[in-house]
Amino acid sequence: MPINYFYFGLRGRGEVIRLLLEDTKTEYVMHNVEFGQWPEMKRKGLEDGSIAFGQLPMLEDNGFHIVESNSIVRHLARKFNLYGKSANEATLCDMINDYFEEIRDKYVHMIYREGFSAAARDAHLANVTSFFGLLENQLKRNNGGNGYLVGDDVTFVDYNAFEVIEMHQRIAPANYFDAFPHLKALSTRVSTRPNVAAYLASPRRPERLNGNGKGQSADN
Repeated sequence: MPINYFYFGLRGRGEVIRLLLEDTKTEYVMHNVEFGQWPEMKRKGLEDGSIAFGQLPMLEDNGFHIVESNSIVRHLARKFNLYGKSANEATLCDMINDYFEEIRDKYVHMIYREGFSAAARDAHLANVTSFFGLLENQLKRNNGGNGYLVGDDVTFVDYNAFEVIEMHQRIAPANYFDAFPHLKALSTRVSTRPNVAAYLASPRRPERLNGNGKGQSADN
């Protein structure tokens, strides 16, 4: 039985989930929710509990409904053995993923609350430089930074790393990630995994990053 995945037709909080599903070659049905459909869908989901907190993304796995993007990712990571190979590795996955979420929070603030002005963009990039520097150091602690973030194989946190890096590459100067060569190489490592590469080149991947259309490039 395929997984049913519901999200708006943009990357936003839903792209890491798509990357995981695609890389594991999981059979799933993508339900792209139109903004006009959402109020009624939300009302029904709150009523029957299928959208418990009134927000998307939502994933339905054999009758089990999950909301909150990181809860969905972790559910899938446990299911497909993408959560490290020990309790300590699982904790490292959580720790690093939570740190990426701090960068995401700052990015969302810039995109939505500050309207992605040039000044806001430049201030954000300056602010998160130290965050990327600490993540670069953390990556180098694992196999010299020449593999993945945790252990010897890909975990769910690597998909988040790729997505966060790529959305910043779109708005940053071309040489911004030269200061973080191992993170840059990790992003390439994830994007060239055969199933991920096939997805990235397919029409299944939404072109739009954010709900307000901002962040597509350094100028928009």
